[in-house]
Amino acid sequence: MFLELFSFLVGFILLLLVFIIFFKQKNDRKLNIFFLTLITIAGLHRFVFGLDYFGLVNIDYNVSDTNLKFTFFLPPLYYAFFWSLLRKRLSFKRLFTLLGIAVIIVMVLYFFELSRDAKQIIFLCYSSIYLLQIIALNKKYLFNQKTLHRIHHVKLIKTWALIMLGMYLLIYIFSNYTFSNYLFDSSDVVLKRFFINTSLLWFAIALYILLNPLILYGEQLLQKELISQHLDEIPVWSKKKLLPTSSADKLVEQKFTPNLNSFFIELKNYEDQLFKNFNKVPTLKGLSIELDYPQSHIKYIFKYYSHYSFSEYLNVLKVRYAITLIKSDYLSTHTLEALSNKALYTNRSTFFKNFKSLTGYSPSNFNQKTQK
Repeated sequence: MFLELFSFLVGFILLLLVFIIFFKQKNDRKLNIFFLTLITIAGLHRFVFGLDYFGLVNIDYNVSDTNLKFTFFLPPLYYAFFWSLLRKRLSFKRLFTLLGIAVIIVMVLYFFELSRDAKQIIFLCYSSIYLLQIIALNKKYLFNQKTLHRIHHVKLIKTWALIMLGMYLLIYIFSNYTFSNYLFDSSDVVLKRFFINTSLLWFAIALYILLNPLILYGEQLLQKELISQHLDEIPVWSKKKLLPTSSADKLVEQKFTPNLNSFFIELKNYEDQLFKNFNKVPTLKGLSIELDYPQSHIKYIFKYYSHYSFSEYLNVLKVRYAITLIKSDYLSTHTLEALSNKALYTNRSTFFKNFKSLTGYSPSNFNQKTQK
């Protein structure tokens, strides 16, 4: 009784998450439609079967047998989810192929009277192939990246990808275990056992999602946090465009807008790495190579979303680095001249002028403010 109630509540929570994701989204928020489909299916199945168990509705158990055949569509949906999460795009041709194979298998099971042993073997082989492909996909895109652009993306989604990989692995084990041990029971009993066995997994996933709003709302939420919180006393970026887009920049805007949120995150990570070994400031071409974005896209972002030009931004980087040194108590053992040189200024007066212009304080006054 308790397990059935728990499964029913998990179904309700998952459907509630679907409602939040679907109805609270904005046009510029990124959603993985395959993930949304997976939690909808998981929530709907558990919720409906819970209604049936508690006698609130009466389900025709012929539907249960159909649902067993429908499970052949779940592995390709998981694969599509990982592909979209790790590579960001899944072609229609590839998706059509994945679902087409599932349709063929279901048609074979529908028109031919195969034994349950045969069905179990088919599902075991079928799900095992997808398991190996999903593991290979995660290994390739989580652990074998070399470009900074891809490395930053991996940092953002690695934990979530590994959690979902573990989720699929456990569902693979539970599904094959359940179908083997309840092979000669009715279809509704098989599904009931499967839903109960996997409800704890889905509850853990739902809890993780609720504790990580980024999954619910996409990269825009993180972008907003970066812009509003990681300022180092110098507001560089605007949440909204600072001026209307000119006709000459329309094409670049169309290409770059889908990557706008990712750019801010990757630039933030690039700056963090730069400050660990601050021996030179980037050129426009160098930044383009490091972030793996065309120079035209970087020019666009500085023109419409930055309070500073690119050359001014380089001064911001120098001053921000000087600020990190001051906050780490650098001036307790070094002179202002050394701080100026460390921030890559060859002229001390230029350093003082830029520092006060950007922060409102001289370096020594800022140091006193920090110490207080």
